[in-house]
Amino acid sequence: REDPDETFLKSLPSNVRNIEIMYPASMDADKVRRRLRLLALRRAAVHRRRLLGWGLVTLPQTPLMLTPLPNVTVYFAVYRLLSNYQAMQGAQLLRSAMERAEAAEQERRSVRKSRWWVWRRRQRQPSTSTLQQPTEHAE
Repeated sequence: REDPDETFLKSLPSNVRNIEIMYPASMDADKVRRRLRLLALRRAAVHRRRLLGWGLVTLPQTPLMLTPLPNVTVYFAVYRLLSNYQAMQGAQLLRSAMERAEAAEQERRSVRKSRWWVWRRRQRQPSTSTLQQPTEHAE
């Protein structure tokens, strides 16, 4: 049986720069980001180990490809090898997308904060253009 996380990670397209994530409104966006970041980190390590394991299982079975016997075990081992490779690539893509999103969010926050400081300084300083000079009327 294939793990649902593996299916999700395999289904991520490899040539996409941005990923749109839809989640219920009842969930917090930070919690969704945290879960996806953890999924990407943990599953990348799992699939790296499984990739190595299936690679080691596939190597001794390669001579069986030359025999006229059914090679179901070889095909399954190769399928699992490729499946774990795709899932590992998907986890790396998800991790890099999450890092880019966090960097963009941090940049947005710093710009917002700097704008707030500029606004706050302007509020504290009296503007010279609003002060009117007394005018003398010559009669």
